Amino acid sequence: VNDMDRLEDLRVNELTTGSDKYLDAYDAVVAVKEAEDENFDEDRLGFFASDIELLDANGEVFEPEGSVTVKIELISPLADEETLISTMEIQHLAEKDGEIDVQTVATSDDVEKIDDVITAEFSVDSFSTFTLTWTGDGSSQGIPEEEATTLLNIMDGNDAYATVSVRFV
Repeated sequence: VNDMDRLEDLRVNELTTGSDKYLDAYDAVVAVKEAEDENFDEDRLGFFASDIELLDANGEVFEPEGSVTVKIELISPLADEETLISTMEIQHLAEKDGEIDVQTVATSDDVEKIDDVITAEFSVDSFSTFTLTWTGDGSSQGIPEEEATTLLNIMDGNDAYATVSVRFV
């Protein structure tokens, strides 16, 4: 029996700007970006963070027993779509022994646009905090006043186990 058959619900909580968890995620991502690129400009960083959990029928959080594919679809384009597509990265912030391990799971090479949908697909073997970063104008961050809807799909092979809509507001 595939452990993803246990999936009853997918909980996605946007991390509130200024919260401890948001600031920890932001600081961890910025530290990695600064270490990787001496020309990194924090003032131009677009940043969105959310915590993703898989829930079984009892409401208990569980992790997949192997790798699963996550597909994020940005339905309503964000401001400066070309810059977003060419600079977008998705990071998985895995917590290990009280430390945050920032793993870039998708880069602009993994992003494609078909019609009005921007898609990034990647594989992970656990869930926790995920961040979406891009180079922008430093506002938080290139997101328009109207809502931009994001669909998040969790898949195993060709089977979609859950789809959730996340809104940028």
